[in-house]
Amino acid sequence: MSGKDDFARKLAKKGYSLALSKKICDDFIQVITQEVARGNEVSFPNFGAFEVRRVAPRLINDFKNPGQKMMTREQIYPAFRASEYFKKVTYEGFAPRKESNEVVECRRYDGVIERRDRCAKRSRVD
Repeated sequence: MSGKDDFARKLAKKGYSLALSKKICDDFIQVITQEVARGNEVSFPNFGAFEVRRVAPRLINDFKNPGQKMMTREQIYPAFRASEYFKKVTYEGFAPRKESNEVVECRRYDGVIERRDRCAKRSRVD
């Protein structure tokens, strides 16, 4: 998925019309942008939060006049902070599954057959 139109198409496959999906995407982005611009945090459980980050002014060396110092201005920028669940799902590549002791045989790209527990993070080669 590469952009807003692709996201709208995937949302349309969930049962919405394509026009409504695009409208939902546009409104979603607009509301988040307005709230973050006001300095508010927009948080979604198990996903993350959009927020404003600030960097305080600081004293730096002046590039035009060596030996002199100058103050930078305060920097304000939008940021996204992913939730722990979202980080975990992204890192592992799948949502948490029920515990299972079932052993599965998988053939790797190089032809080696490995056995692994369905819920195990690491594989073991026999």
